[in-house]
Amino acid sequence: AAFAGPAPMFLVDANAPGSGKGLYTDLVTTINEGLPAARFTAPTSDDEYRKVITSAAMSGAAYVVFDNVKGTLGGQALENALTTGRWCDRILGGNKQIDVPVNWVWFATSNNAALSTDMLRRCCHIRLDTKEERPELRSGFRHADLLAYVSENRRKLAIAALSIPARYIEAGRPDMKLPPWGGVHGWSDLVRNASVW
Repeated sequence: AAFAGPAPMFLVDANAPGSGKGLYTDLVTTINEGLPAARFTAPTSDDEYRKVITSAAMSGAAYVVFDNVKGTLGGQALENALTTGRWCDRILGGNKQIDVPVNWVWFATSNNAALSTDMLRRCCHIRLDTKEERPELRSGFRHADLLAYVSENRRKLAIAALSIPARYIEAGRPDMKLPPWGGVHGWSDLVRNASVW
């Protein structure tokens, strides 16, 4: 709600299973919503993407998480939905059309992701790179149950996260001279610039 237009899809990609991709998305959504986001199985066809997007749009979901994407991430329906503020489609089993806002946060998780050409500019690529052969066996973390820690400290973490754009706005929204990020200008002008600042 702090900016106009869409945000990119946050692609959490790792070089090995068990690196923490799902945990990453759970941490983000738990800070914001108080619980992990529901995950969707990543569709394998454009028609399946269309159906999932329509269902999510009708549900009023705050997040869409395509978990464990196999193959190439992309397709006409997904690429269209990522660059629009609205979604129009026919409801399954009938002739009724819906026209609803698309203002959720997009995530996808994958191991060694492959993207369609058009998805390259629609994704903010977050790469988790581990040198461990079995990263799921790691131990010795400061917070053994990180999701529980985040749940218990949610208010403090949310305030800390929101302080970044708040201070950036207070500072007069200085231009960070970043190259344009087509299709997600509002997000880039506020969130991306504030993060770099």
